[in-house]
Amino acid sequence: MVKKEQLKIISKIAGKISDLNYAFIGSINFALQGISIDPRDIGILLDAKSFNQFDKRFDRFRTKEKYYDESEARNSWRAFYQIDEVEIEILQNVDNFCRPKDELAKKLKINFDGTEINCSSLKSELSAYQKMGRYGKVKLIKEFLEKIMKKILPIIHVVILFTALICPFGANCWGYYSVGV
Repeated sequence: MVKKEQLKIISKIAGKISDLNYAFIGSINFALQGISIDPRDIGILLDAKSFNQFDKRFDRFRTKEKYYDESEARNSWRAFYQIDEVEIEILQNVDNFCRPKDELAKKLKINFDGTEINCSSLKSELSAYQKMGRYGKVKLIKEFLEKIMKKILPIIHVVILFTALICPFGANCWGYYSVGV
């Protein structure tokens, strides 16, 4: 469950970085997308330009200077901040083994308290945590996705059945005509 302080900080940050190329990552991202978890901090992935702009905008909250982390094939720039007792970690992926360089191109936009924010997809998070060997988080994501699939699968079946019943065999009922070759 996301703490009240974290929610306030996300709102503050989101308003100040809406023009940057970013995505919330890690356990805060899980919680924002509905997974029951107590996030320790707020993780944000940014491209190079956005990383530097974030650092300039929040420099008064910085608790640790930005540094290049090569440990465990991270190959990423990192920096840490603290706002109202909430730790924020930003990451700029240079050549990270766990997160592909194009991850920000695949970000999701979600509605958070009336504001559109960017989050890494759970599929991307699943892949990253598998590569990191953090199998507790992998299990958590898989269980959540399975629960969601159990809820939507019956709906998908009804749509398929309905389509099959109202559409003549071979007809395209979605408003497009297909031409046989």
